[in-house]
Amino acid sequence: MIDGSPSGAGADRFIRVAVSNTGEGGAAEAEVEVPELEGALRSYTFGGTGLDDGAWHRISVRFRPKGVVVASVDGENPVELTLDADVRSLTEFVSSGYVVVGAEITSAPATPLYSTSSGSASPTEAVNIVPAGGGGGYAMSDFFRGCLGELRVGGVLLPYFTEEQLVNSTASRKFVIRQGSGGGGGDSLPEASSECVLCYQEECRNGGECRDPSSVFECRCPEGFEDPVCGTNVDECLENRCANGECVDGVASYECRCLPGWTGPL
Repeated sequence: MIDGSPSGAGADRFIRVAVSNTGEGGAAEAEVEVPELEGALRSYTFGGTGLDDGAWHRISVRFRPKGVVVASVDGENPVELTLDADVRSLTEFVSSGYVVVGAEITSAPATPLYSTSSGSASPTEAVNIVPAGGGGGYAMSDFFRGCLGELRVGGVLLPYFTEEQLVNSTASRKFVIRQGSGGGGGDSLPEASSECVLCYQEECRNGGECRDPSSVFECRCPEGFEDPVCGTNVDECLENRCANGECVDGVASYECRCLPGWTGPL
């Protein structure tokens, strides 16, 4: 996601590229949201379904002159999505806002935790890179579950590692991660993961845990809760009937409230 508004998170001018389960029967397909003329924000799907088949896929969204946006999956059958995009310069759009990889910002601190600059841009043009796992005063949602390969904005590679970790970084045009002024979360950069991420601890509820985030999508739930993020209280009354009373569900428990004239656990 690229939030191109100078006011940062929560504004309505952004470009969002995602893989969403919006196809028929919940099939995965590529989706992009584009700011258009007169303040409109429109969503387009393209490239067909089946992007969750376990294979690598390359999603490309190109912003051409005069508001034209062309998108494709794996370089096949490029489709013209719109003629009304309100993005005349992708470099300018990116340099005025946030770049978020693997999530969406729901709230952000006044001072970005990380920023980058492009060697081809002027020194005043910077891009704020936000850690997908949150932290540093950022709150996230809509986490991407899977593997991310090469990611480029305007043809320039976005790094997952610092310059110190990239021993031989000789590209003439590049984004460079540098530590910011904290933003409430300290000055240290999170350790980049070389593994796929399927489960995010931030999404687990009611004491659930991501025990194996690189292999298992679901949170492991404590007794009494279920669903992938442990957000549903199991209704014990469905399998435990009260003979002469009303069943009242609890957390990993139930209670029978007896009708007048009856006593006992059921």
